[in-house]
Amino acid sequence: MASVILDISDFRALYPAFGDEELYPDINITTAFDTATLYKSNESSKCVSIDRLRTMLYLLTAHILFVNQKANNGDQSGLLASATVDKVSVSMQTTSKNNAFHYWLNQSPYGQQYLALSRLCLLGGVYVGGSPEMIAYPKARFW
Repeated sequence: MASVILDISDFRALYPAFGDEELYPDINITTAFDTATLYKSNESSKCVSIDRLRTMLYLLTAHILFVNQKANNGDQSGLLASATVDKVSVSMQTTSKNNAFHYWLNQSPYGQQYLALSRLCLLGGVYVGGSPEMIAYPKARFW
């Protein structure tokens, strides 16, 4: 099984939002990557190729950096449910106990992309059996 080694210059090229070395020093990116490997195993598998794994870990790294930057700027953590301009009113969605990880991932576009990629493996995304023209009609056996 292969594992991903963080290439910071590659990461900065893929995610230019984190290109500012003063705002996002190498140590912050490395720490975010190490944290990402706590959420997603850094080992390729039959389902997750090394290229997909790199993309997934880089997306998680970008997500962690994004969420941390929001927190550093004093932004409230959460998805906005409603807002009022006059007399200022803000409502945030509450997290579901069952989907706290998904709720957290939905805090950034990077987390949403990660979630979509991770679901491909869980859902399959591959059709097995039958002829190509019959792909919409899987064969079933009835005893």
